[in-house]
Amino acid sequence: MCLIVTKPKGKSLPVAEQFNFWFKGHPDGFGLAFLHQKKVRILKGALSVERMFELLAKMKEYLDKTKPEDIDMIFHFRQATNGSISPKNCHPFPITDNQEDLASLDILTDCALAHNGIIFSCDGDSYPYGLEGNTVDSLDKTDTQQFIEDYLVGMGNSLWNPSVQDLIADFTDSRFAFLSKRGITYIGDFTEENGCKYSNGGYKGTMINQPTLEHGEATCLLCGTDKSPLYFVDEDLTILCASCLRQLEGVEPNEENEVGRFLESLL
Repeated sequence: MCLIVTKPKGKSLPVAEQFNFWFKGHPDGFGLAFLHQKKVRILKGALSVERMFELLAKMKEYLDKTKPEDIDMIFHFRQATNGSISPKNCHPFPITDNQEDLASLDILTDCALAHNGIIFSCDGDSYPYGLEGNTVDSLDKTDTQQFIEDYLVGMGNSLWNPSVQDLIADFTDSRFAFLSKRGITYIGDFTEENGCKYSNGGYKGTMINQPTLEHGEATCLLCGTDKSPLYFVDEDLTILCASCLRQLEGVEPNEENEVGRFLESLL
């Protein structure tokens, strides 16, 4: 599941550790959009943490003397469900049916869209990527791109009608964040915390909570609890409690990766 993070005007940028954590959980591409020159600038295409921070640095270059906290921004961390893992398939997208603009990694536009979910009506053979005789460039699209082309482009200003937005939410069962000169517009339920909004619970926790095992200490990476039992979930010794392990990884904890047993084996 992808993750949308929005930063409204008046709020500070999330810290680097948070970006790092969010990308680690959604590693199939990063992009952002922000108000720039009375339009919306989209920067996207990061398939690595290093490239993500390069895009954030590029954003600050574009802003020049404008402080990031003085403008609205949206960030998208992709977890691919359809369409190739490629720079051009990263979000956000402009609202257009121009293929070059949809694939552009750096573009000024009137409105940027980030999507979280699967639009099943646009998730089929309308873009049969990979079939013999077809090319990636001509057919490789995400459900989001197809939805923009098939539906949103033709809506025009009616897209800003709250009743139309409710219909979109019901039809797609998804969450969207739009950035335009109107500010940030939300479709679907978002969670607000410390002024920013998130499309799902994948935002919880930061790398700041990483345990210091050399001192025998351990905390859950997401919620920060130190109550046992805690569990390792990967080779990087990331630690989660049982509840967060089920929520984030979708698996049940087991004794083999329980932190307490591992620490005892070191003594």
